[in-house]
Amino acid sequence: TSPWGKIIGSFRNNDKVTIIGTEGDWYKISYNGQTAYIHQNYVDTPTKKAGSTPVKEQGSSNSGNNNTPVAKGGGLSAMPCSPMPGRASSEFGWRIHPTLGTRRFHNGIDLPVGTGTRLNALGNGIVIASGFESGGGNYIRVRYDNGYESFYCHLQRSTVKKGQRVSAGQEIAKSDNTGTYTTGAHLHFELKKNGQLVNPRSVLKLP
Repeated sequence: TSPWGKIIGSFRNNDKVTIIGTEGDWYKISYNGQTAYIHQNYVDTPTKKAGSTPVKEQGSSNSGNNNTPVAKGGGLSAMPCSPMPGRASSEFGWRIHPTLGTRRFHNGIDLPVGTGTRLNALGNGIVIASGFESGGGNYIRVRYDNGYESFYCHLQRSTVKKGQRVSAGQEIAKSDNTGTYTTGAHLHFELKKNGQLVNPRSVLKLP
C-alpha cells in the first residue's frame, strides 16, 4: 500500500503480483484478491529492476502531486484533501439541513478542513465548471476519464481553470467557508458515476 493508506499485507522476495496500473512512482496491483499500491522501487519488471526508483519522503515535491493520500477503488487514485481530516462531519443521505433546519437529502459528504486546505483531483480528467453559486459559494466540477465526476464547493478559490486537463492528486482548489449553506470551513464534495449521484464512501476509502 502507499504511505498514506492502510497496510494490507507484506511481500517476500520473489512473490508475484499483477500490475493493473500506475500512479506516479506507484504500481496499482492485484494481490490476494485485493487492489493495493506498491512503490516501483520494490518490484522487478521486464523493463525496470527493483531498487532503481528512490522512495520519496512524504512532503517531497513531485510534479505538483506532493503530499497526496492515495485512494482505493473505482479507478480514482487520490483523496480530495491534503491532509485528510480524521472524520467526516456530515454523511451522504437524509439529514436535518444545518442552516435551513429542514429534512433534506445531502448529495455528498462534508469533510471538516480549515481555510486554505489543498484540494485535489481524484483522478485524470478535465475541469468542466468553476464558478460561484449562492448556497455553495465558490465551486469546481471535474469530469474524470473513467466516467466519474466530482463537485467541490464552499471553496476559497479554484487553482485551475475550466477546460484545463488535470491529473490524479493535482491541486485544483483551496477550501474555505463561502456560500450561505455553511456553518464553518469545510469541503462539501459530491461524486457522480455516468451522471448519477453515488455515495463517495462506495468508491473512496474515507475517514
